[in-house]
Amino acid sequence: MSDHATTALIRSDSANGGRRAEFRCVCCERVKVGVRPVVRSDPDERPFEMVRCTACGLVQQFPREPAAAIESQYGEAYDALGGEEPSRWARAVQQYALHIQRWETPRYRRLLDMGCAGGHLAALANRRGWHVVGIDISPEIISGAAVRLGLDFRAGLLSRHRLTLPPFDLVFLGDVLEHVPEPSDFLRDVRGVLSPGGVVCIDTPNWAGRWRRWGRSHWLGLNRYHINLFDAASLSRLLASCGFVDAETGSYTNYRYESWAHRPEPQAFIGKMPRPLAWRVNRFLERRIGRSPWSILCNRPPASLDEALAMLDEVAPLRESLKMSSPAADNLVAAARRR
Repeated sequence: MSDHATTALIRSDSANGGRRAEFRCVCCERVKVGVRPVVRSDPDERPFEMVRCTACGLVQQFPREPAAAIESQYGEAYDALGGEEPSRWARAVQQYALHIQRWETPRYRRLLDMGCAGGHLAALANRRGWHVVGIDISPEIISGAAVRLGLDFRAGLLSRHRLTLPPFDLVFLGDVLEHVPEPSDFLRDVRGVLSPGGVVCIDTPNWAGRWRRWGRSHWLGLNRYHINLFDAASLSRLLASCGFVDAETGSYTNYRYESWAHRPEPQAFIGKMPRPLAWRVNRFLERRIGRSPWSILCNRPPASLDEALAMLDEVAPLRESLKMSSPAADNLVAAARRR
């Protein structure tokens, strides 16, 4: 998007003579004045609104800061890793099993892990035989991962590295697309580093999820870093417009949040109960709700790469019971081929 378009996107009400700012969709570039928010602003948590484009369906922050200001948020204070080391390995096992393992064939051997954070999934893929490159926006996190794991990790945006990268058979975007200021341009860059017939796999918060509808402003997918939120239709539409075909979509839930006792949405209400009652309610929820094949990752999270590899083999036979057929879970997933 041009600087002029970005400026138009974030014009204040006062600059428009007291009228509401002009909305310009960052996906299809539809322009409209006075869009209606689907999530209202909150002065403490979210000093912005989320609005839905009536043309392409993308839900996005409005007004939005310029791209440079968004990029500056991902400094040392940003916790891209999320949790202790065992939980990071467990998350890598879950995402690898759901996204990458099905492509383990001689045709698909070169993997780009965008938003690789601490490199846990990249390390798993490397040990499973992939030739891996990892890119993340945080120089501090990337430098630590490179020293610890000894893999090819690069700091910055994909656009800065695109011309120096080899072609890849698969690009994985795990918890990335919701952060990108210009998703159309970004996916075209992804397409540019894929070999003919290569695949992009996407994992992003699901706007159509049941917890988004139930939890509303307490939904864990709502935060200042998530500037774009997709459902299956809007993501499929975006992929097609960027030169991808044969898109498949589904959804699942991060293993950490399958139990209601660990979700912020019900905890917003349970936390208002007297402490002894809240403890009993959470104890009940922990025991009765949220049991699934992924419970193994909660009960025995791997503490190292070797343990994660063993856990991946243990999870693999469960893949048939983990089909992502429901459209209503927390995480939206998609796989599509480069045309």
